[in-house]
Amino acid sequence: MSDLNKWKLVDLAIQKQLSRILLYGPPGTGKTSVGMSSTGSEKSKARSITLHEEYSPAEMIGMYVPEGQKFVFQDGPALLAMQEGCRLILNEIDHASIAAMSILLQILDDQEVLTVETPDGRTIKPQPGFSVIATMNGNPNMLPTPILDRFEAKICIQQPHPGIYESLPTYLCEILSGSYENSQPPFSSREIMSINKLVKRGIEPEVAIQIVLPEEKQEGFLTLYLAKVSG
Repeated sequence: MSDLNKWKLVDLAIQKQLSRILLYGPPGTGKTSVGMSSTGSEKSKARSITLHEEYSPAEMIGMYVPEGQKFVFQDGPALLAMQEGCRLILNEIDHASIAAMSILLQILDDQEVLTVETPDGRTIKPQPGFSVIATMNGNPNMLPTPILDRFEAKICIQQPHPGIYESLPTYLCEILSGSYENSQPPFSSREIMSINKLVKRGIEPEVAIQIVLPEEKQEGFLTLYLAKVSG
């Protein structure tokens, strides 16, 4: 199956309402954007968390905050998504701390048994529509086995979303596609889209390349650009 057809698998997994989906592959392919936009619900938006080593379980679940002369418990994005019945996006799940992983084991549990006991004495169960899409740029085997096993779908995304290609002229599509044939793309989709944005606003391509790309990338991109537009 071609890499672009992998996006059809993502669409199918979302349409069939799989509640725990892992998307992995190089950065800039649109993994998070698809999770945020394909909510399948008009009544609620997706909630997003970007995980890192300092991200605490309290930030995910909630914490006590001052309100006037007292402290009240403020629900975090994971609890809010459960109660709203919307999607929770877990960006960079492989960067989660050990403490956060323990909470993720709960959040990623089967919805029939998923419950979270809050510090203020409530028992939170997921409402219909709650689901999780997690993203990462590395190999999924980097995740702890119990976390990885909880995902109903694990889909490798190596090429940018078709919607990204549709927004670009042919010569930039060719550069983008060739770039993502490498395990470490020399030019990201974000860089190429930024160049295209400047060109559409009247900036000469050579100047746009100098604005967007670091110096060590400029000559290589310009060579590809000249070959595509003259070919």
